Amino acid sequence: MPRGFAVGVAQACRVTRHARWLRLAGVLLAGVCWVGAVGAGDERPGAQFSPPGLYDPVVYTLDNGLRVILKPRDHIRNVEVRAVVELGQAHYPCGRQQVPHFLEHMLFAAIPEVSESAFEQRIFELGAYSNAATNLTDTVYEFSAYTSSTPEVLDLLGQMLFAGELGRDSFRLTRDIIRRESGGEPNLYERWLAGADQKTSAFQHAVRDLSTQRFAACPGIDTGAGVTLEAVRKAYRDHYVPQATTLVLVGDFTVAQARGWVDSAFGGYPRKEGASPLELPAVDDDLKGRYEGVSAEPGIGIVGVTGGYLEEDYYARVLLRHYLDNRLYQRLRVESGLTYTPSVETYDTAHHGLFGIYAELPEDSAGQAREIIREEIARLTEGRLDTETFRAARRSLLLRWAQSTETNAGFANYYANWLPELDAYGHFRNDEVAVAALTAADLQHAAQAVFAPDNVTLLRDRAFNDRVQWVIVGVGASALVVIVGLVGWLVARRRRSA
Repeated sequence: MPRGFAVGVAQACRVTRHARWLRLAGVLLAGVCWVGAVGAGDERPGAQFSPPGLYDPVVYTLDNGLRVILKPRDHIRNVEVRAVVELGQAHYPCGRQQVPHFLEHMLFAAIPEVSESAFEQRIFELGAYSNAATNLTDTVYEFSAYTSSTPEVLDLLGQMLFAGELGRDSFRLTRDIIRRESGGEPNLYERWLAGADQKTSAFQHAVRDLSTQRFAACPGIDTGAGVTLEAVRKAYRDHYVPQATTLVLVGDFTVAQARGWVDSAFGGYPRKEGASPLELPAVDDDLKGRYEGVSAEPGIGIVGVTGGYLEEDYYARVLLRHYLDNRLYQRLRVESGLTYTPSVETYDTAHHGLFGIYAELPEDSAGQAREIIREEIARLTEGRLDTETFRAARRSLLLRWAQSTETNAGFANYYANWLPELDAYGHFRNDEVAVAALTAADLQHAAQAVFAPDNVTLLRDRAFNDRVQWVIVGVGASALVVIVGLVGWLVARRRRSA
């Protein structure tokens, strides 16, 4: 994905991770589930492309409100654990969006009478590993363990989530860690660049107009300086509650065995009532016709507002992205050599999304690239895509998904990342069957909606260095004019005095 669009999305979303582990990339940006499944014997078109079993987990709820998802898979002696808490960055206004991130870090040192060092040593001795991520609307805790170690891992996780103690020393340490994760304390020059929006891409400007808070696209540099220990403790008291948590287990166990583990580790924590409600700000789809910004390289693009992945035309938009990504690569890179990295990307939350096309290229190539993009969009919106080309694109997408991972971790991440589907429909949708049912008319309608004239916003980025150089030249010239004027005034004054 081109840096202009990718950096804009990454900075807009600011997905964070427990410091010891690498980030999982592309879950919101791709807008696509790369693992799917279907129960044995499903003969619907497209089912043959789905890894078996993903759509039939055991789902139930404890008396305290904790939702549990179990998926036995005995091909390896491993259990993947995910705990998803409904608290994310978008639940807080700018300046406080790091509150859930502080919690993510601090809970690894929050188990009573167990230091973070002792916790990490025990995880090491068990041959397990731990991980965590703060997202826009939730925080995910991840553990992987050998089968026989799973009960102890679950017990530690339960204490972290519902019986932790958040100390001042841990808070101070976490503040330092988050400051370093954010790139360190910004110097005067960096603060000026951020304050003057000299490093803000066109896409970021568009996302800010949609909803600065909802997409965590806050201006400036957020190092967590505005977060207090009391705010973190309040978030823990109010929102780390069983009824706002989903526990996922995938791996080497029977359902009865896993139920016993879960009851022992989590059944004793009481349901908490009276927590302050979580609210997300509204999203405004009234964008300007054009946005200009700066990026590492100059580039052009367009972006359209869409519904999210729970909307009816979601799968048609997934196929639209897959088709256009290949087609524009052929036109913009292979055939014309205008750009090295053209890209088509979707960014989907449950109810809101963006569909973007972006290409890094020299400014003198922008007009030709725009014309090619217009031609390809018109081919879709006017229904000029022939049947064989459509079928080839649909089959290509299904074949791509069929090669995706079938690990326990892949299954567990799927459940954790797509919980809104379970909330909305009572089950996880079969992605492959849904795509196989699409028609060329579905693709045309999706293209018409995305690329409607009143829905498309133009993006234009100039190179960061070019912009900064011009600003510096402008400031220098202004300073020179002031100095010359001051010297002239002093000379004139002295002459008058003489």
